[in-house]
Amino acid sequence: MSARRRASRAAPGVLVRGVGLVFSAPVLLGMALVLGGASRGAFAVNGVLQAIAGLVLAATLILPARRPIEPAFRVVLGLAGCLLAICALQLVPLPPKVWSALPARAEIAEAFALMGRALPPMPLSLSPQETMLGLGRCLPPLAILVCALRIRAMEEGGGLRWVIVSIAALSCMLGVLQVLTGRDGGLYFYDVTNWGQPVGFMANVNHQACFLLMAMPFLAATAARLEVRYGMGDSDFGLVLLISLMAALLVLGVMVAGSMAGYLMLAPTLVVSVLVFRRRAPGPIGLLGLVLGSGIVAGLGFLVASSPVLVGLGMTQMDLEDRGPLGRPSTFERTGQAIEDTFPVGSGFGSFERFFPRYEDPDTIPAAFVNHAHNDYLEVVLELGAPGLVLIVAALAWILWRTVRVWRAGEEESARLGRAASVALGVVCLHSLVDYPLRTGAIACLAALCLVFLGQARVDREPSVRRASRAAPEEAARHVEL
Repeated sequence: MSARRRASRAAPGVLVRGVGLVFSAPVLLGMALVLGGASRGAFAVNGVLQAIAGLVLAATLILPARRPIEPAFRVVLGLAGCLLAICALQLVPLPPKVWSALPARAEIAEAFALMGRALPPMPLSLSPQETMLGLGRCLPPLAILVCALRIRAMEEGGGLRWVIVSIAALSCMLGVLQVLTGRDGGLYFYDVTNWGQPVGFMANVNHQACFLLMAMPFLAATAARLEVRYGMGDSDFGLVLLISLMAALLVLGVMVAGSMAGYLMLAPTLVVSVLVFRRRAPGPIGLLGLVLGSGIVAGLGFLVASSPVLVGLGMTQMDLEDRGPLGRPSTFERTGQAIEDTFPVGSGFGSFERFFPRYEDPDTIPAAFVNHAHNDYLEVVLELGAPGLVLIVAALAWILWRTVRVWRAGEEESARLGRAASVALGVVCLHSLVDYPLRTGAIACLAALCLVFLGQARVDREPSVRRASRAAPEEAARHVEL
């Protein structure tokens, strides 16, 4: 066979590999972090991101696998598959006798009876259109999962780490410019946003603070890699200065954002990020110094954001004591009532905004409305019912199990990235108690990448160098025998 013919036959494979190279995980993650900062609205931007994610997903599924999938990570893929299957089943039309007998469907059946119309087949979801849109929002994080698993870059994760910390630093600088230029500066990405606040690439300051906190442990992991290189005689002071500036930017960004949840999580995140950086745990005095230093930083941030000089900078309330119609306690209570009324089938994925108004008092409802439960666990159980509760318990159990394993592992790069990912996932899990960060595409994609890092980390406690040195005599003996 001629060389030209072999080249022509190989061209499709080269093209597919080229597409997979261009739309690799770092590129997709960067686009998601910049374009996916809103949980509602921005339909055109989210549609573009979902379309690109679909193309990336198709391309990466065609490419051959570059590395095996760790058995532990198959649980995550199974849970993701179960989520998609549950959402798809909620769109399947059910016979009238079936759906009318389900919880919270009697009012719909009565409405048809009052109109004198026969009951038509209807799906389990009370808002099928929103459920379909919710399935579309699952595409970017799912593409990150599959794409990151199948590329060689995951073996080091260098490009992905730099994408996270670089965009986080840029988001901090953008937030400062947004405050300086104001609403008319043209630096806000979304119409539904916290105008006048340093939201960066996000739509609100709570998600901005969550994103910056998630980036901190990855910056610590990057600094730890530089420390290893410094120990080998490669002292790059330019990178050291860059990382130091990024660290200062991230802390400052959380301070000026004014998110109460961000303040509460800042000190613990800084402490654990330092543990990600260090190759050994600090002693009691060092740990006390870390706690006190982080507490001082968090306190200064609160004072800065609540200063009369900076009136309006940040939103330092979490509404945990607000018993009004928009307060979190009232929202939690009414969401619990909705769960009780719809359990175990749920109301349908993405249906909260359409379904929840029936639990609001028309006489006291303000001009604003509740678009999320501000507790992602409650909202998932409301929308998915008992299957959603099972998925939450299984996901949290897997994260906890892998977190324990990676923190007991050795000092390999994958283990360090796994520890950084565990800290970032901890931020999301805690923030989800009082907000809905995973409803934002950017944070959902970053969390998906964290699952990859956590699941693919090597958790054997013996360092690879020691294993290699122990295997060297056996390899030499094998050569001698030959």
